[in-house]
Amino acid sequence: MDDPQTEIGGNGRQLPVTSHTALASIRSGDPQRRDAELERLVQLYWKPVYSLIRRAWAATNEDAKDLTQDFFATVVLQDNFAERYTQARGSFRGYLKGALRNFLSKRSRDDSREKRGG
Repeated sequence: MDDPQTEIGGNGRQLPVTSHTALASIRSGDPQRRDAELERLVQLYWKPVYSLIRRAWAATNEDAKDLTQDFFATVVLQDNFAERYTQARGSFRGYLKGALRNFLSKRSRDDSREKRGG
């Protein structure tokens, strides 16, 4: 990891604690409130997710940025990710880490899959 760290979002490497009030706001019927909380969630978790990708998947600086951006765009923002979370599933941090592991495993599998007809 000799590449410089990103300056984008978050406060370091640790996944922050997420308040259940913020998650309830995301589930509220108010689209403006939902969007504001989702934006705050992305800002809060961007750098810790980026750091996890850099460490756990040995990704380069630019690859980690791309994967982080793709994770938030496809999983967190478009997949009703936060709306599906419940406290019965454990902590939000654990839920997010599991979703990230699944996302990266699927990405790795898809990237290494042999293309047909090639």
